[in-house]
Amino acid sequence: MTEVEVVNLVKVYDRFTAVNGVSFKVSSGEFFGLLGPSGCGKTTTLYCISGLETPTDGKILFNGRDVTKLPTQQRNIGMVFQSYAIFFNMNVYDNLAYPLKLRKYPKSEIAKKVKETAELLGLGDILNVKGGKLTPAQMQLVSLGRAIIYNPSILLLDEPLSNLDPTFRMETLRHIKRIQRLLNITAIFVTHDQLEALSVCDKIAVMQSGKIVQIGTPEEVYYRPSSVFVASFVGTPPMNLINGVVERRDGKTVIQAPELVRPFPVSLDQLPDDKVIIGFRSEDVEVLPTKDVEVDGLLMTGVIKTVERTALENIFLVDSGGKTVKVVSERELRPNTSVYLHVPSRRVYIYSQKDGNILKAASLAVKNV
Repeated sequence: MTEVEVVNLVKVYDRFTAVNGVSFKVSSGEFFGLLGPSGCGKTTTLYCISGLETPTDGKILFNGRDVTKLPTQQRNIGMVFQSYAIFFNMNVYDNLAYPLKLRKYPKSEIAKKVKETAELLGLGDILNVKGGKLTPAQMQLVSLGRAIIYNPSILLLDEPLSNLDPTFRMETLRHIKRIQRLLNITAIFVTHDQLEALSVCDKIAVMQSGKIVQIGTPEEVYYRPSSVFVASFVGTPPMNLINGVVERRDGKTVIQAPELVRPFPVSLDQLPDDKVIIGFRSEDVEVLPTKDVEVDGLLMTGVIKTVERTALENIFLVDSGGKTVKVVSERELRPNTSVYLHVPSRRVYIYSQKDGNILKAASLAVKNV
């Protein structure tokens, strides 16, 4: 197994810095995610790890060995791209065999490995089907097979699900994860889809503008977002965020905001900023029949403007003082209904308006984080 370490990676194109001082470590056998919006530098980082791009500065280490200047073909990596890296005029057998032929494997070994890989991926019944006749999901599984058939030390996945129909994305991703676990191979997975990253990754590095802004387990990234950017990027729906002002009243610290029925008291003796952002997840909002209920935490009032129904729950878009607050609830309520919204103190986040960094995290809803 192989440990991957990226140290102060920088990649500059002309005057544009695509990757700016990125560092992280991927443990042997780990499924590691690089998550971020388009243009944040995640694919460039992956290409530097693969050797397809040469870093401007920094190091790439495999098991402590510096491979920064090593050619791609000498790094023993497998790579799956967003586009289907298969030959449409070849059948599945020949597509799987192709990387082995390039490496001069004997025919008997090729036949054995193709059979094993096809069975592993569930492709045994379509070995004679031409690449151009496959479904998109089958094409990507063949691409995965080509990447793992020669037993690489590291598997690099660059947005492998982007071209798939949403119906097949999670099924294919779970298939990839299962194969990665069976082979016990180190994998680095690039995606812009936070649901994909949260579903399968052991750890996630969230990237923004060429830099890593948070690294952690899926639980840590979701329940302890380190900044407003992470809070708004990770989660469906994204975290609700409202601007507030810190005030001192009767020796206590409170936060006031137009959306709040009453000031929100905070336990912190002193907040470094007078202007803050209050954050809370949609699933942590409770809909109350009246404001007179004894509750701690945030209390807001608003009018339901829209109801988005799913199979398991409803998403209410509530207009609260001109701000749209999203609420996930199992309750059945109609548009234009006036409601009171409550968020327990333990589920409230506080961020700085100045730099967007976290000042107070909510109590975690999961253990061992």
